[in-house]
Amino acid sequence: MSMNVQRSRRKVSVRVYKNEPISYVQWVPVDELCANNYNPNVVFDTEMKLLQHSIVMNGWLSPLIVNKTDPKWTIIDGFHRFWLAKYDTQLRDIYNCHVPCLVMQLSEAEAMLMTVRLNRSKGTHVAVKMHRLITRLIKTYGYTKEKVCRDIGANMDEIDLLLEPDVFSVKKIRQHKYSRAWRPRRKSSDNDKWRKKKSKTASL
Repeated sequence: MSMNVQRSRRKVSVRVYKNEPISYVQWVPVDELCANNYNPNVVFDTEMKLLQHSIVMNGWLSPLIVNKTDPKWTIIDGFHRFWLAKYDTQLRDIYNCHVPCLVMQLSEAEAMLMTVRLNRSKGTHVAVKMHRLITRLIKTYGYTKEKVCRDIGANMDEIDLLLEPDVFSVKKIRQHKYSRAWRPRRKSSDNDKWRKKKSKTASL
């Protein structure tokens, strides 16, 4: 970054950003947070180890995004970092079971859309979970297909496909050109094994 850019930024008052959520990051005990029940994103064991190593080496570079719900705040983005902070011995020792959080106040439908937007920009979705989420947005919350397309960055063909009761029977999996933001899965993945590991650890 050039010195000219640095000087120009110093002239801007922090008060300009007072309405930005990132200006109000706070450290929250992990026991006051809970996972959402709709996140279609997956992370595998190798990536989890890399994520843990990154936090240990570099600290927290971005906060969790949580929704202010009762009785616990619901995680919109950052579940895997939350899980590590809660169950990884090294991170528990370093951060005393606290995580940096950016707190939002959204309806559940808005939180679901935010989760998908964030995940599509950086991860991979499981098609069956996406089917449940899209169906819920449209049938439970009354969202139009056009709104869902616009808000999650999908096209109408993807939405129509995901609304089918059996995604896999509609298209030949290997022949269909899927968006790079998600891919179908039939069998349980390494991430499913990791989730079982999580449940086993939580019961200890």
